[in-house]
Amino acid sequence: MLDFARHEMDGIHKSLLNMAQMSLDAVDRALHSAYERDTVEASEVIESDHIINEMMRELDRKVMRVMALEQPVARDLRFLFGTMRMVTDLERIGDEAYIIAERALILSEKPTVDTPALLRELGDVTQKNMLHTLKMLATLDSAMAWNMCDNIMPPVDLSRKLIREMTELTARECHKVEGAIQFISMATMLRRICEHCMNVAENVIFITEGEDVRGLYQDRIKC
Repeated sequence: MLDFARHEMDGIHKSLLNMAQMSLDAVDRALHSAYERDTVEASEVIESDHIINEMMRELDRKVMRVMALEQPVARDLRFLFGTMRMVTDLERIGDEAYIIAERALILSEKPTVDTPALLRELGDVTQKNMLHTLKMLATLDSAMAWNMCDNIMPPVDLSRKLIREMTELTARECHKVEGAIQFISMATMLRRICEHCMNVAENVIFITEGEDVRGLYQDRIKC
């Protein structure tokens, strides 16, 4: 590609990484607000969601401009198509963080219910997956992408285990139902974040290897 087009492609890659970092930060802050019952931080996560949405729209505009003006081929074309898919997953990660922050606000108004150890464990796994995704996007490393896809089951299993634990808790202690519902919602959001990370990984594989592996892992993660 010409130098101008290459500059545009590099700019898209940089913007994609910035969006991934913003999504990671939103997840980190949403989890912290939930663990600490920090209403200020939860509100900030909710209020900043529009920034991630605008980053998605701006990236879409950049991609469409390059595709229209430069007519890229081969890996460059796959990168642009992959980017359009990945920005949707990154935007949805921001949405999941938004919902976690909303749940944190609800928990702050309820009688104290200890944060389940399983939720913290699932949160740790999710944060590691987000960091892995950021590094994978920076390098477009297909080995890292395959590793992400191959390790989708731990967060899925943790979310299922937490839902069972919360269901049993509410059967024993009905006054904890409201808190348990919020934790179940958070666990569902964390699982979805990990699945969005897997979707990003599938697109890295598409970009680097030209292989469309979307859907290969869906049977494994279905309840």
